[in-house]
Formats: sequence, C-alpha cells, structure tokens
Amino acid sequence: HRDLHSFPTRRSSDLYGPRLGWEVMFSNVRKVAAGARQSGRPFFQFTWATSLTHSDNNYPAAADGHLVELLSWLRDGSYLNETIVILLSDHGSREGGLRQTEQGAIEARMPFVWFLLPDWFQREYSVAVGNLRRNAETRTTPYDVHEVLVDLLDMGRIKDGAVLKRKESARGLSFFTPLPNPRSCYAAGILFHSCACAAPDRKSTRLNSSHITI
Repeated sequence: HRDLHSFPTRRSSDLYGPRLGWEVMFSNVRKVAAGARQSGRPFFQFTWATSLTHSDNNYPAAADGHLVELLSWLRDGSYLNETIVILLSDHGSREGGLRQTEQGAIEARMPFVWFLLPDWFQREYSVAVGNLRRNAETRTTPYDVHEVLVDLLDMGRIKDGAVLKRKESARGLSFFTPLPNPRSCYAAGILFHSCACAAPDRKSTRLNSSHITI
C-alpha cells in the first residue's frame, strides 16, 4: 500500500521516528483491544488524529493501507463480532483551492460518520438500526453521536419496544431513534456558519450535516 515515504515530500510532523503517526496510533488501538479481551472487560477507546487529513486532500491516502490493515485485523480476530466501530470527522475539507469553490464550501460543512455494527446487533436491535439507516437522510450533529454513546452504555434503551416508546426533545438525539425530517439547523444546535444551508448555492445542496453509512 501507499505510505508517506511514497509521497514527493515527507513531513517530519507526520512521523514518529521511522513510523507514520497513524501507524503508531492504529498499533495502540490493537493493543488496547487485545488487552481488554484478555482481561475479559468491556472497553471504550477514543482515538483522534488530524496530522494527515487536516491541511491536504492528498495526504490521507498515506493512511489508507494502515486503516485497511486495522479493520482486517479486527475482522479476522472476531473483534467486530463484539465491538461497534465508529469512524467520523468533525468537518469536511477546509484547506486548499477546493475550499474556494461552491462544492468546497458545501463539503467543509459536511463531516462523515460510518458505523460498523455486528450482525447480531443489527438483528437484535432491528428497530434501532432501521432508524439509524433512515437517519442518513436527515440533518445530524456530533451531539447526536454523543447520545448514541449514551445508548450503548444501557442497551435496554434501544430494544425494539423501548425505542418505539421514546420521545426525544433534547438538542442531541440518538441516531437509534427517529430524527425529525426536516430538521432545522436551529433545532439541531448547528450554528449558521457551520450549516450546509450557508453554502453559496443553496438550491443544489442536500441539507445533511453528515452522512451515515452502515
């Protein structure tokens, strides 16, 4: 796979000695997962990195192979049968010439969030997962991601019967519940500057603040 050494310019800020920073980070993810399994204890791990992705649209490709290796390791070790993996960003591309275009103005306001859910989880919590899929078509925010994490601490909240009875009213709404559609930026707690509505060409903008993929 491509790594940072294959790029014309090597940035020392992306390296930990001879290793790519992302490689070190993913190695730590594996160590924590393996250690938690050995101890028999559930675990929560939050990992965040910006060195390759924040300022250049080309450099993230240097981490592609390492991410594939990590996800393959989790799959082959059956970790994905007992773990929910969430990949997300806090915003879209904000740097470079693309940002000066109409498309770039839209993308800067469009972070992504991907969920990797065990098959058994999708079967056992089918109503909640169905809501998650449908919510891909409405406006969502990081506040909603927080509510997902709260639900996962007490999964009785997302059993089929419990989800059907829930009535949410807070700023953050769990993806496992039906989100209002349409949902205004004001109701979602999104500042106007950060909402896709503020993009120059509003008519051509899909008014989603994130895209959910399962």
